[in-house]
Parts: sequence; C-alpha cells; structure tokens
Amino acid sequence: MKLFGKLFSLLVALALVAAACGSDSSSDGDGDTGSGTEQVFFILDWVPKGQVAPFFVALDKGYWADRGLAVQMTRGYGSGDTSDRIGIGEGDFGFADAGVVMNKVSQGLPLVEIAPIASTVPVAAYIDPAAGVTSAADLVGLRGAVDAGDGNDNTFKAWAPSAGIAYDDIDWQYTDGANITSIASGQADFVMDWISNLPEWWLADPPIEPDVIWIGNDIGVYGSGLITQPEMLTTRPDVVKAFVEGAMEGYKYVIDGGTAAHDEAIDILFQYNPEIAEQPNAREFHLGNLQLFLTLMLTEDVRDGGLGYYQPDKLDTTLEFMNEFLIEGPDVSGDEAFTSILEKREFEIDDFDAAIASLETVLGRPNPLTPLLG
Repeated sequence: MKLFGKLFSLLVALALVAAACGSDSSSDGDGDTGSGTEQVFFILDWVPKGQVAPFFVALDKGYWADRGLAVQMTRGYGSGDTSDRIGIGEGDFGFADAGVVMNKVSQGLPLVEIAPIASTVPVAAYIDPAAGVTSAADLVGLRGAVDAGDGNDNTFKAWAPSAGIAYDDIDWQYTDGANITSIASGQADFVMDWISNLPEWWLADPPIEPDVIWIGNDIGVYGSGLITQPEMLTTRPDVVKAFVEGAMEGYKYVIDGGTAAHDEAIDILFQYNPEIAEQPNAREFHLGNLQLFLTLMLTEDVRDGGLGYYQPDKLDTTLEFMNEFLIEGPDVSGDEAFTSILEKREFEIDDFDAAIASLETVLGRPNPLTPLLG
C-alpha cells in the first residue's frame, strides 16, 4: 500500500531550506547579517506538507525579504519537539499545535503564541466504513487507534462528554504513530488523526473512503499557530511583527488566488523540497492536504477579524478549554500564553465566499469540511 505516513517516516532529515534574501555576510550575535537584514530561524511542526506550502510561498515571493528578514526553515519532529527547541532558543519561530504549546508553557517553558494559522482544531476520527458509524454514539464499543496522551487523544477525551459518550466507552488501541495502517491491517475500527490528512486515505492502494467525524469543529477553539519566546516580543518586536506579516501574506496570497494559487503553492513547495515531490501521488496528496487545511482557516472569526488575529471571545474559550482538558500542570493565563501581533482585519481575505467556493471540491470529491463552516 502506498502510504504517505510510511513515506514521511522515512524522511529522517531534510536539508535546511535557506532563503537567499539579503546579504551573504555572516550573521552577528543579534541575528543581523551585516547589511540591515535580520537572519531568523523557523522550525516547522513536521516534514513539509501541502498545508505549510504558503510559508514557502512567503519565502519564494520575498514577503519576508521585503520586510528585512532572511528566513531559514527546517523540518520539525512534532509540535512537542518544535516547542522545546523554540523554548531553549534553538530557533526564533515555530509552527506548533496550540494545545501542546500551552502544556509546555504550563510546565515553565518560555513560549508564546503570536498568530493562529489553523483557526480550528484539525482533529478527526477516521472510521472504517464497514463499522457502520452514523453518529458519535456508534463509536461506543469500537476499537480506536490513537497515540496515548497526545493532542488527538486528549481532544477526544474533552469532546466525548459533549457527544454523549465516555472516553472509556472506546476499546483504545494505543500505538506509536496511529494512522491509516491501523484500519488497513484490521487492528482498529477508527483512527484519530488530522482532518487535513484525508487525501492519504483516498490515495491509498486500494483507496479507502473513511467515514469522518470532525471532532475539532465541534470544540470551536484555536488550532496550530506561530510561536516564539516571550523575550522576542521585547528585544526584537519589529522582527516578530515582520515575520508574522510575511507568513500571513503567504497564506493570503494562496487563499485569495483560488485554485490557480493552490497549484502554484505546491509547485513552490516541491521546488524547495524536491524529496517529497518524488513520492507516489505526491502532487495529489499535497494539494489535497493544502486545500483541506485552508478550509480549517476559513471560519467565521477569520471572516470578521482576518488572518492571524485572535478574536478575544474565541481566545477566552480556547484558554478555558485547554486549562480544563489539555493542560496537565497549572492553569495558563491569556497574558502569558497568547498575544495578537496583528491588528483586527490587517490581513483580510479579499472575497471570503469566493475563497470557500474554490475549496468546494478536493481531488474531485466534495470537500467534507465546507458544509460545516456555518
């Protein structure tokens, strides 16, 4: 079976992607390259996928360079690892799951969320169609595959009572790297994974058309975003602002440009990451992954406030949810955990309805997320 999960796990390292923007001079201790250009290091959450292609668009089109930044990107090894590396100063900025970051903050790691990317949690249950699940109640008694204690596992624990079931109603199969193989091998009836990874299932050999319950949409809190150390906000505030602006301009370009820009973003992703372009069905997977992830961003709070802006009411809900269900240590306050670098509507979508319309189909299938955007 041609599985992207297996192929990604074989990518034990990717070369550092460097932006040739600014001087070739060596950087001094403050990150200045000597010509007024600031060198910054950006750590992704995992190996590059379509969902992070807009970061490479920002790199390629000079959105960071135009703001005086020379950005170097490197892969991550999960949100926890990225958070740890940013917290100890191995990088200036990271992209990571908000729940994981808040746990690290609770444990004393110096981190702050500076802009949402996914404005809702991507966690979903992928269900074997043979299980006959039509509602959450039908999950009771089934075998569910999940990485014990990770964000997907904890999100299900938080969601279950609101769906009228209990976490312990599931026969959990705890595994390292729960994915499509758990169903393909007959070890589980459903798997907890990100909704944007659905194309992996569609492109399997033979294809799997799972039933899906998008748990994150029911919860209504912020998902993955950009992070840095709090010290950056006081010592290099202009750099933080420029970095967030450049990243959002990349996503805005891809969203506003519709399907043509989606395709262009994948071309750029492959240009900087030729290894992933060589995988079977690579273009289809990464394009579908990007389009589903963009759908996660087009919620009503983004229609109102624009990209990269934390709506105060939703932020309060996010903090309450995370403190109650996801954070294992002391509660985290909004002042220490989140800050909006961008002003409201600073990065508005040009035509929000047109952006949603461009995502109505994914790889020739109806997008399962757009009917849920409300």
